[in-house]
Amino acid sequence: DIDTVCRLVKKLQQEIGGSGGKQSINPELAYLIHRQRVLKGRKMADIFDDYAHKRLEGYEGKSPTLSENDFRKYYKGVVEGL
Repeated sequence: DIDTVCRLVKKLQQEIGGSGGKQSINPELAYLIHRQRVLKGRKMADIFDDYAHKRLEGYEGKSPTLSENDFRKYYKGVVEGL
């Protein structure tokens, strides 16, 4: 049922999108970080390394524009559970 799927997607977006009140400029990356860090228990340094070298599972976007430290700070405010 489409209404059920829409409610689930909206709930997931709320959970991922803003523990600190920020909305990600890249929701796809925020979801992948959430999946890697929160659900799989990976370290942010490893996630950033994969992201920087275009090896992050499921991500085919642009190369990083943030340093590892800025990446960590930014997504800590965006992704709940970091």
